[in-house]
Amino acid sequence: MSTKRRHPVWCDTSSWLTARGRSNLRPNRWELRVWSAGDAQTFGHTNVNASGNYQWLRGVIPFGLVYLVVGVAFPNPSAPNEMQFIWRLAAWLTCAGAFAIHIGLEHFRLRSSPRRTALHAAVSVALGAFALAAAANIHALTAGTGNRRLLALALMIWPIMTGVPAFVVALAAATGLARVRPNDNSSST
Repeated sequence: MSTKRRHPVWCDTSSWLTARGRSNLRPNRWELRVWSAGDAQTFGHTNVNASGNYQWLRGVIPFGLVYLVVGVAFPNPSAPNEMQFIWRLAAWLTCAGAFAIHIGLEHFRLRSSPRRTALHAAVSVALGAFALAAAANIHALTAGTGNRRLLALALMIWPIMTGVPAFVVALAAATGLARVRPNDNSSST
């Protein structure tokens, strides 16, 4: 006579309920469930972890780095001439392309909701702005120039100043994409 040991674990209720044939709940809801070793074999799971819920971070961090690289690597000529305009336009277009790709990745590949898509895109932009402000602070410290108080404020102001408009634009774009995308749940008979 063997008794199954039951262990409490945090699990994704959407996958737990899908395995039981009920999939009408929102994904990414976590709650404490009691599982036994037999349950893991029943559901076809051997490892219950949350790594899939942080898949969006794989998009946020690289896109934030793109914004940082564009801000640091693209030259900004000091004389206001045609070359300065061209370099700034190239930087804006590169960032706009990265922003559009990020929204498309979140919407089409990760199937995120419009609000979640906008949040992830805005976090990426804010992360890039914070990294650029940190780079400006490091440059000011090494070069001995700049107003340190204003540069310290830039660590807080730049992410807000770029993240909020990015959220609004991404929300509008993702909502428009959600209206255009055909419903995945509809069955064609």
